[in-house]
Amino acid sequence: MKLAGALVVTLVLPVLAAPPQQRSDAAVEIPFDFKTHQPIVAVRVNGGRPVPFLFDTGASINVIGDALAQEIGLAAGGPPQSITGGGQASVPVRYADAVTFSANGNEWSRQRAAVLPISAKHYSGFIGAPILMRYVVQFDFQRGVVRLIDPQRYQPAAGAMRIPFELQADLPVVRAQVDGGNGPIEARLMVDTGAGGVLVDLNRPFVDRHGLVEAMQATASADRPAGIGGTAPFVYGTARQFTLGGVVVKNPRIGLSRATHGSSSRAERDGVIGNQLLRHYLTTFDYQRRLLLLDAAK
Repeated sequence: MKLAGALVVTLVLPVLAAPPQQRSDAAVEIPFDFKTHQPIVAVRVNGGRPVPFLFDTGASINVIGDALAQEIGLAAGGPPQSITGGGQASVPVRYADAVTFSANGNEWSRQRAAVLPISAKHYSGFIGAPILMRYVVQFDFQRGVVRLIDPQRYQPAAGAMRIPFELQADLPVVRAQVDGGNGPIEARLMVDTGAGGVLVDLNRPFVDRHGLVEAMQATASADRPAGIGGTAPFVYGTARQFTLGGVVVKNPRIGLSRATHGSSSRAERDGVIGNQLLRHYLTTFDYQRRLLLLDAAK
């Protein structure tokens, strides 16, 4: 399985809100490893050893891999449910409550987490929306740090592009334009820091509705590894242009889903934007103001 490339993890699960916690600092910095083109942070679960976790704007709930849960003796309750993620296979999931996560001296207690099999081998879980939405979350890909900023004290950089987003199941979704050769089309795309090797991937209903496989003469195919549910089939083609706010990408290589199950087979969104675009910017998610800010990396 190719793990250093595009791993699309889009998880939409019910969330049990955790009570607010106090923060003494306006901002904290947490280092991450970007070797797999994803922000991987050393996290402790319930005070255990540090293990790699993905800081994932594409996860609507915190996730703990079942192998790690077994290692630390974490009890997950209730009958197993069946869900799909970025891959096509369904996986069983249970839920654990009163979980404590910590990273670089910062602690988040009384968290709920989904416990399920994780396909990827280079991380053991996700830090998702229940924690990230408390902050303005800034990914500094050049320095390899994620900043968690008090929303009341955050001041956007004057030169940053400001792109509105809406929240769908606590996931940030922007409006962009894709021109596959048959004219510009508006697309609702989730901004996903879990999508490592991805610039833009489009979901199958959107692809089929607009005839993009034919318009882009997409021929190259591959099974895209995902963090949840194995793989999903994609074909790849070159579009004429992709536009997001003030960002214009000429002749981008775009993934076109051919999946029949999993997140890329569904129509509630049209696709994802991943780190092959985001890594060129100081990328900030202001959840309170519903703004994605892109500041050109110096």
